[in-house]
Amino acid sequence: MQKGQVSFDLILTVIIALIFIGGMQVLNSQMQDSQKVAAVRGQERLIGLHLFHFVANASSLSDADDLEINYTTRKIIVPEESLRQECTVNLENEKIDYNLNGVDVIVDMVGLKTTGIESDVPNNVKCGEVLTISKSS
Repeated sequence: MQKGQVSFDLILTVIIALIFIGGMQVLNSQMQDSQKVAAVRGQERLIGLHLFHFVANASSLSDADDLEINYTTRKIIVPEESLRQECTVNLENEKIDYNLNGVDVIVDMVGLKTTGIESDVPNNVKCGEVLTISKSS
């Protein structure tokens, strides 16, 4: 074995190790991003479920003479961020939308109709805002 052969093998081993470590870092970063998206989607589904129950209750009480129901929508907690974030709830298109690092994370809320309610319900609500349904005779 020659002296130059040992140093070439060592350099080749170090290069392969650096490529492997870089690939693992990229994979880890992609996994973290997909976990964030999954966490946001889960929270959006929960917000949609709560809104569905809220609207269903308001619809069943809509024949009352005087009605006022207030519901504060939840904000989204994004992993690794300290502040709760606002999303947009679009009642007309039945979607909840949040922009996560330039990527729109959208969840459909099929069946969430506010047409059975006789009061004015806004089409777009920010997460964290109070949604009020009121009716007076």
